Amino acid sequence: MIVKRGFKSGRSLVFCLLMVGCSGLGDFDEMQEYVEDSIRDGKYHNALIGASKCLDYSISEFGNTSSKTASSYMSLGDVYRKLSKYSDSEKAYVSAGNILRYKVTERDQDNYVGFLSSMGGMYMDWGASDKSINYFGEALMKIDNSTDIGKIQYASILTSLSAVYSSINESEKAIKLCQQALPVMIQTYGKYSPEVIIIMNNLGVAYSVSGEYESACKIYEDVVASAFETFGVVSSKNIRYLSNLGHCQIIQNMHVESVETYKKALRISQKVFGEKHQQTAELHNKLGSILSELDNYDEAANHFSQAMASYSGINGTQSQIVCEIGNEKAQILVSKENYGEAEMLYKKFIEFAGHEPVNEKYGDACRNLARLYLFTEKYDLCEDYLVRAFDFYCDRDVSGDNLSFLTMIELGDLSFSTLQFNKAELYYLNSLSFLSENNVYAEIYLSRSRLEGLYQVISRPEKPFVLD
Repeated sequence: MIVKRGFKSGRSLVFCLLMVGCSGLGDFDEMQEYVEDSIRDGKYHNALIGASKCLDYSISEFGNTSSKTASSYMSLGDVYRKLSKYSDSEKAYVSAGNILRYKVTERDQDNYVGFLSSMGGMYMDWGASDKSINYFGEALMKIDNSTDIGKIQYASILTSLSAVYSSINESEKAIKLCQQALPVMIQTYGKYSPEVIIIMNNLGVAYSVSGEYESACKIYEDVVASAFETFGVVSSKNIRYLSNLGHCQIIQNMHVESVETYKKALRISQKVFGEKHQQTAELHNKLGSILSELDNYDEAANHFSQAMASYSGINGTQSQIVCEIGNEKAQILVSKENYGEAEMLYKKFIEFAGHEPVNEKYGDACRNLARLYLFTEKYDLCEDYLVRAFDFYCDRDVSGDNLSFLTMIELGDLSFSTLQFNKAELYYLNSLSFLSENNVYAEIYLSRSRLEGLYQVISRPEKPFVLD
């Protein structure tokens, strides 16, 4: 167990780098503390500079195979992991492991277990679950589980390992690992502690993965209560736990309860981070989606607007996320007959998505804008955007997808409503060329019923249908 001390004099990075240029083990240790504190505070650029300087200094002063050099490599690996530079993190950790593997002191062996655990965590973040499981497993075998410290280390790694198994949908293993680790952590740290909260949250995730959402919800409720007690009400850590609970409530169709849960998370985010922050923007967007499902369009539109404003301040007004949220908001505005703003938002998204290699929502946005033009009797524009959607669906050519068929039917309906009967007949007949594998007979019936209605209107006998 490593207890991090605060960087006692609050020195600047420049001053700390000057210290590394001086001789003395104490100066080096203080620089290591600075790196750890910078990682903890999220100042990864400073941490990366400091860790690199520490490594250069330790190699120069203590040699390539010293424990201090191994510690410097570990710190450098930690920073790269935080920066999601997993290949660089892997190289740094492996360099540390190559040094520690041949050390014989008890402290060095503890550090080697730390190396194995860090490798497991890094591979978990990287998505390499097999490697993560192997390293965590090797770490467990190295720990003396008969000592109090060993039991705590063992339980900590079980907690991390449970998260890996949940990520690959092996929930039964994840649940067992959490249940094995939980009593040790409660006995050591007490119920209201960060360590216990992490295990409880992992247990909730595992139950959620297994489909036992009622059990997951109860655990998440306990996690939120413990987190409020442990960290205080206004803590950024609570946002994650409230979001997990809110997501689980949605799955159980507890949408009203989930709105209240996400609103609590939003209030915390606004107080901790302010409006122009990724976390706040995400929560506004989430609330907009849920409230839209509840047909609370006014409040949903307001949250979508807040999300767009927050993301615009972070990523710019033309960013992908701003355009996508605008597309969601436009659907609400159409239901409120606010066609002008909806048209602008649809066009903005379509323009952005048109430059993307593949954006699944492009075709749907074109169809939605076409419907808007149908409502406002702009029939030429309606047809233009339906054709765009049809071309997109045809190019995408997803097996079993009936969107090409449905768009062709919509083109026929548009022609029929504008009394262009020959064109309508052509669209309805052509729709039969786009039958999906799963709904052949339903689609034939739909096309045939449209043609029957058309022929009745124009007083023409129904044409025969011959199926190959």
